[in-house]
Amino acid sequence: MKRTDAAKLIGTQVSAWTAANGEYVGELIEVFGGRWRGKVRITGVIKCATHCENGAPCRRGFRPGETIEVGGANIKPTTTTGTTYREALEREIVLFESFGALTWTTQGLKALRGKLAVEP
Repeated sequence: MKRTDAAKLIGTQVSAWTAANGEYVGELIEVFGGRWRGKVRITGVIKCATHCENGAPCRRGFRPGETIEVGGANIKPTTTTGTTYREALEREIVLFESFGALTWTTQGLKALRGKLAVEP
């Protein structure tokens, strides 16, 4: 999407995807830069952040009410509402459990359950 088209979306609901920090839905509040980027005020969580790499905790993720800055190619109009971060964590745990006892899922489950334990 071109920056001029993105500017028309300010104030509307968009999805904001990042490779490791999760996928969110929220209101586009600003478009800036030559290779444009956008600021999105998060209203819901689609997918949690990657919480561990090689078994070590690495990312917190974002919660509704927070603002995230994302590259323009990763911002799209959407009608999806998302959930709370806690609900997204619970959904992710169910997904990981469905893969069975693989090394990467065991480490991932440990990280996700640790995050869930402290999530309000």
